[in-house]
Amino acid sequence: MNNVLVFKLLLCASFMVCVPSFANTIHLKNLSLEDGLSQSSVLCMLQDKQGFMWFGTEDGLNRYDGYQFTVFRHDPLDSLSITDNHINCLFEDQNGNIWIGTKDGGLNCFNPQSGKFKYWKMNDEHSSPLQSNHIRSIYQDHNKLLWIGTLNTGLYSFDPELKGWKHHRFGEDLNYPQAMNTIQDICADTQQKNYLWIATFYGLLHFNMLSGEYSHWKLAADAKNSLSDNIIWDIESTSIDNKTILLIATNDRLNIFDIETSKFISDFYGQDILSAEKATRTIYKLRNNQYWLGTMNGILELSISGDSNLKYTMTKVNAISLKDKRILSIYQDQSGVIWMGSIIGGLHAYSSKKKKFASWTPDNNDFNQSVLSNYSIRSLAQTSDSILWIGTEDKLNKIDLTKNAIDYWNPDIKLTGRYTNYYIWSLFPDNENLWIGTMGLGLFYLNTKDYSYQQWQLMREGSNSINHNFIPCLLMDSNRKLWIGTWGGGLNHYDPEKKLFKQYINNPEDSNSISHNSIWCLYEDSDNYIWAGTFGGGLNRFDWQKQAFSRFEYHIDNINGISNNTIYCLVEDKNKDLWIGTNGGLNKFDKKTETFINFTTKDGLSNNVIYGIVIDKNKK
Repeated sequence: MNNVLVFKLLLCASFMVCVPSFANTIHLKNLSLEDGLSQSSVLCMLQDKQGFMWFGTEDGLNRYDGYQFTVFRHDPLDSLSITDNHINCLFEDQNGNIWIGTKDGGLNCFNPQSGKFKYWKMNDEHSSPLQSNHIRSIYQDHNKLLWIGTLNTGLYSFDPELKGWKHHRFGEDLNYPQAMNTIQDICADTQQKNYLWIATFYGLLHFNMLSGEYSHWKLAADAKNSLSDNIIWDIESTSIDNKTILLIATNDRLNIFDIETSKFISDFYGQDILSAEKATRTIYKLRNNQYWLGTMNGILELSISGDSNLKYTMTKVNAISLKDKRILSIYQDQSGVIWMGSIIGGLHAYSSKKKKFASWTPDNNDFNQSVLSNYSIRSLAQTSDSILWIGTEDKLNKIDLTKNAIDYWNPDIKLTGRYTNYYIWSLFPDNENLWIGTMGLGLFYLNTKDYSYQQWQLMREGSNSINHNFIPCLLMDSNRKLWIGTWGGGLNHYDPEKKLFKQYINNPEDSNSISHNSIWCLYEDSDNYIWAGTFGGGLNRFDWQKQAFSRFEYHIDNINGISNNTIYCLVEDKNKDLWIGTNGGLNKFDKKTETFINFTTKDGLSNNVIYGIVIDKNKK
């Protein structure tokens, strides 16, 4: 299994270390980590009034002047540095200040004149009323008020001059107030200047900035004229010949909303293309008045024409040229180059003059990629010396290493609704059989000889099953009990002998509960403690006898604490020290003193985002 671990981590590393190769026709420099880019996952981007390009990554904020990068990272010893390295969103205000929304560090503002940052966080010295440090969207209205969207805690308005704040929450009387208070995007209502359109994870809001009143649209199960999905990633308001429409990127597809009639338009040319492209994540209006849509399966172009009766036409845009078709962000700079950020393919650039793509993609020379079902490899496991299992976003691949042959497996289940693929997210071997965690279809146990299987899904509250269908990680402990890390349902435990499930979820009133409900990695140490790394809640250690969790979370004032609350990987060395890969560097945890030592780029690391750690044959 050590060989498999090494192989898996090397493969993960190939997704992170990207080799830039702009085509000469793009007329841009080759940009890579070696050129100074802090990290290859570009989540957001903009070009400021001075012409600088800004890139927000999972490990730092980058400013590019056409020749070199200036990288801004958090420095615990510098109170004027940026407060977090994971950048969710960027916005330039009317005065040229760059506002930065971070994942764990609240709201930051960069003053280009002084080169310094200010920040606003929960319980900070600026008396900020923020109830979350996770900022997802930023917008400035015509009165120069900033509007800040957060994860789970709603919308805030902020007057940068008067330092005044106001907090708005939505849907307190509904079943999903947190989802409705996750504000993913904000845009102006071009017809009514005192209104905003707001994208949430529980539908669309039309918000009166003066009164605080709002209208709400969401998915209606029995109505065609509604949103196709409640999770909205992006919105774009546009006017054509005095007719205003709203383009809405949902977790299902693009939605078009006629503001005048308050109706959703579902019948237009190219709608069938949308159905095949899965979720739409971003919308961008180009200078030629065409709209580019970033989907989970490439780029689409939307054309809108006509006068009183608008015509919508959807076509694909050279999707075959993109190695990673899952596009998260799009931006067109002043020179006309279109930049696109993808999930694992890094940054793509497109010149409208030359009609040719150039991209940074993983260089994979060890496999004939044509035999794999998908380029996106999410998990690996080995059930014997010769059999390797590879989970991708569309099926399970089985490679017989002795025969150099490949086979595929998917459960005999009809996909419905938003689930258009058998997304294999996690694998764990059980003798020669396999536990499988998916994105949306729950948990499977596969007999690898006859391909028979058993499935568990979230059915109803109180049932003997898992409590969430999204499973990023699995662990079979030394007592042959299965631990299931979910993306939103906390930690699940399954006893195969008794066939019983138990759930451990976060309770804000109980400090002995798990710190966060999104679990990214699991590990059992030599003392048989179960460790759970979360995506935003730090590290947890579970004591089975006490049925309690100990939490290790990032605090800005604790220099001996963990360096970041997003944990990607865990491993123990021969001295029983725990090594933790985070979104903010490598951590070594001394279990005797319960203190951390942090290692970052300042100590020689090429990158602060650590996805994998290898323990060699000497357990070093």
